[in-house]
Amino acid sequence: MRDSTTSRKLHTFTNPGERDVLVARRDACSIELIYRIKPGEPYFTDLRERWWAALRAAHASIPPVPYKAPTLPSPASGGG
Repeated sequence: MRDSTTSRKLHTFTNPGERDVLVARRDACSIELIYRIKPGEPYFTDLRERWWAALRAAHASIPPVPYKAPTLPSPASGGG
């Protein structure tokens, strides 16, 4: 179950562009990691760039739709 109060408290103390990460395993009663990601941090900058590159590549590799759109009569031909 997510504790929205804790989430709001963590977010309140971050500066613009910073993100807080809290890792707690399911069914565990302890926090495994608390970390603040700051803008320009090399690991997360690289991770973000790789993520977006992978998304662009996936989008570009989607094949075109294998069927044609129906031909609709134009209004000038009285078909509507």
